[in-house]
Amino acid sequence: IYPMLTVKRGEALIISTPKGKNWFYDKYYTEDPDYARFHYTSTDNPYIPESELEKARRNTDALTFRQEYLAEFLDEGGLVFSHFKTAPIAHEPSDGRVYLAGLDLAKHVDYTVLTIADIDTKEIVDVLRFNDINWESQIARIKEYLHRYHDPIVYADSTGVGDPIVERLINEGIEARGVTFSSKSKQQMVQNLAVMLQREEILIPDEKVIRDEFERYAFTYSQSGQFRYSAPPGYHDDCVASMCLLAWGLSKMASDVGFYYEQEDGCKTMDEEIGHFAWEDYDMEFDYNFED
Repeated sequence: IYPMLTVKRGEALIISTPKGKNWFYDKYYTEDPDYARFHYTSTDNPYIPESELEKARRNTDALTFRQEYLAEFLDEGGLVFSHFKTAPIAHEPSDGRVYLAGLDLAKHVDYTVLTIADIDTKEIVDVLRFNDINWESQIARIKEYLHRYHDPIVYADSTGVGDPIVERLINEGIEARGVTFSSKSKQQMVQNLAVMLQREEILIPDEKVIRDEFERYAFTYSQSGQFRYSAPPGYHDDCVASMCLLAWGLSKMASDVGFYYEQEDGCKTMDEEIGHFAWEDYDMEFDYNFED
């Protein structure tokens, strides 16, 4: 651009949402007197209702909101989960409850982690964590654990080596949903979990290993300006990944499932989150299919 401006003696208006402290950051804070800088947030836009901004704040994790709506230059890296609360794990299934699971797969260095939650309350009821076990033994342990919790749907990491294992789980009768961790999908899942933690819709298990992972989990920027999420070198993030898959499953089921129930004034649609649906409140029988 600069050679064209030199020839034409023109001006350039360089507009962007901040994406870390890159060349745009350097230009924005340059001491060159030929440059002027301006900063506007979404709250300065008179065409965006305040209610929409509040909605965005509730539905967006803190880091993304600061960058995309407040136009802040964030540090090159930092902690992802700035707010979360913990709760003890029940470690026992209850009759009549419906559960959902998130499964992050590993074999040697990393850990396989299975996190199970009550689909209604979103309470984490159990966590299975192990490593250095062959796939046959892993599948057997996962099946045994899931069976204790009434064979719930499992959102499982199908990235790389996980893909054939998810197929094996399905062939073994487990209702598994394969989820691939791409840079885009991982960002969506991490941000989804961060929002649920901010709202305190979900609490992490009060276990030191799990707390430590969440307290260390950090973001950096890729060359394209996108968030990259991981544990620091030498540490694990398998519990975080399992929770991301679980929270993604809870969110998917909340948005995908609609229920119909009878009242005196007829049949009405109930498109509320499944977590807010009280099964025992309705004296009726019905079939449901989450796939449909």
